[in-house]
Amino acid sequence: MIKQAILFTPPFPSRFGGMPIGLLELGTMLQQNGIETNIIDLTTRCSGKIWPSQKWQPYVARMLNNIVDPSSCFIGISATSPSLLEGLELATFIRKILPNCLIALGGPHMPYDKRILNNQQARSIDWAYHGQILDFKSFIAALVGDINPSNVPNLSFRSNGTVIMNNEKPYEESPDEMIMLDINMFSERVFYTYGIIPPEDFHAAQLSTMHGCTFHCRFCTVVAKDYPHIIHSLPAIRRLLEHYAMNGVNFLFFDDPTFTINYKHFDTLLNILEKDFEFKWACQTRIDLVNPRLLDRMKKAGCEYIFYGVETGAKEIKKYLKKDIENETIKNNIISTLENDISPGLSMIFGVPNEKESDLLQTYDLIREIDASVPNSCSISISLSPCFYAVYPGSQAANDLIANKIDLNYLTPYSRENIWLEFDDGYGAFHYPQFGPIYAEQIDRQLDDIVEKCRIVKRI
Repeated sequence: MIKQAILFTPPFPSRFGGMPIGLLELGTMLQQNGIETNIIDLTTRCSGKIWPSQKWQPYVARMLNNIVDPSSCFIGISATSPSLLEGLELATFIRKILPNCLIALGGPHMPYDKRILNNQQARSIDWAYHGQILDFKSFIAALVGDINPSNVPNLSFRSNGTVIMNNEKPYEESPDEMIMLDINMFSERVFYTYGIIPPEDFHAAQLSTMHGCTFHCRFCTVVAKDYPHIIHSLPAIRRLLEHYAMNGVNFLFFDDPTFTINYKHFDTLLNILEKDFEFKWACQTRIDLVNPRLLDRMKKAGCEYIFYGVETGAKEIKKYLKKDIENETIKNNIISTLENDISPGLSMIFGVPNEKESDLLQTYDLIREIDASVPNSCSISISLSPCFYAVYPGSQAANDLIANKIDLNYLTPYSRENIWLEFDDGYGAFHYPQFGPIYAEQIDRQLDDIVEKCRIVKRI
């Protein structure tokens, strides 16, 4: 019977550390069921830098010293596709120290890798959860011994030397269900800045008011047919906001893929934020789903920062990505964002299949035009976050590889060169071979040259 749990993110150098909401949800539910739980967020600890094993292994070993009875301990590891190898390396290391503990692997990658326990690299993993949203009730019941693991939908597990894959079942989450997260269960205080806020000024937390997205951008995984589109009820959101406020949180990052997509839902949420709370907050959305009036309301409700997926200035690349937003719309809405005293962040994607020099020049021209269009009286910076076209399981981009008989296998060490640390969706991700490290270094130099001459646009 499980009595103690430690939940990990892998020692993976993501560019921006974000709060591991999935682990927080699981940890909160474990605590509520009497299982002492800690979270060790290694990904945020090594954000933006490679943390070699000789550094993270002694740290993890010290954390594991707190285990009272290894045979009643549960280790949970949440991995993305790029961090899968680091997650498996972490599991192997933990297994050497705690040979009798139960180790489970979950996270965004697992719904697309249902045979992972058959792979030798995953030999230290006992359970793997493959659902999009965890069924906490059955999962925890199996942990404490109330039911057999065979009764947990979407779970694969080892039994007498055999890997068993349970039946697949979509989890139907109620819009009224939002877990009141215990944000104090981290093994050490972690400051979540999302690359935009000073840690000394804010106690930040994260939440999603909806899952999924109704747009169909080529590179995105949250439009997969088996990913549920759920909008949480406003009473449930209010309860979570009240819970955060009571726990000292004063800055929120809304992690909805497209925060402004449902106007009725969003309009009511803005009323709640403006009238009943004093949070400062940030979000992400499409740049064609804002307007001056909406931005004014967002600012009055506490908005400080909006991350826009601009992606490219090239017409043909826009069509390929299925994100055909006119450059004039982009420039006008950035100006409106600044006029409302909100800081905009912009993503730009490079290394897109069939990308030509002329496409790059159009994107570079758009960056210059954005900078030149900002009035001299404005002192707010525009944050530019360059990305590389990464292919993740579940996206249309992954289907493109399948159609071209290219194997997408994240047990392969993709893109581990240092240059990829300069890009979001860079390190550890699959990129098309013609857009390798040398090409990335070229883009990096060109962007530095352009931004150096800009007054407002800055790289992050």
